[in-house]
Amino acid sequence: MSNGNPFQESARISYGDHPGNHISIIQPFFPCEGNMLVLQESCVDPLGSMIVYAPIDIQSVQMAVSGADSSGITILPSGFIISSDGHPHTGANGASSSTSTANPMSSGSLLTVAFQILTGGDMQLVTGLNALVSSTIQNITSALNCTSLK
Repeated sequence: MSNGNPFQESARISYGDHPGNHISIIQPFFPCEGNMLVLQESCVDPLGSMIVYAPIDIQSVQMAVSGADSSGITILPSGFIISSDGHPHTGANGASSSTSTANPMSSGSLLTVAFQILTGGDMQLVTGLNALVSSTIQNITSALNCTSLK
């Protein structure tokens, strides 16, 4: 999400029984975008895990927190979901990653990545977004130790 740049979690609201379920306000340390925050929701349940995030300007967050009408705030969420592939599994609940080739019917995971970004028809930006999507998928598969998958 921060493309390797540092960030700080400014606020966290937990919900539900799982410790991974929370909504956060994250302050990325991008020198040129000091007025932007990221609103992020993380959720884990027996069907899988998801992280959804959206950039939002500080003024919009302040307006929403103060109780003002927030219906005009534009939010373009992006994120990813890791869910079971539907095969029966013999392990922990929730999303799993399987790199085993011994049993072709073993449980695995499905990764769905979605981005919503306004491009205005700028093809250079579209090329950059393609790199962002590819990098995100590579980082997720690496984090799940699925580097042998293509």
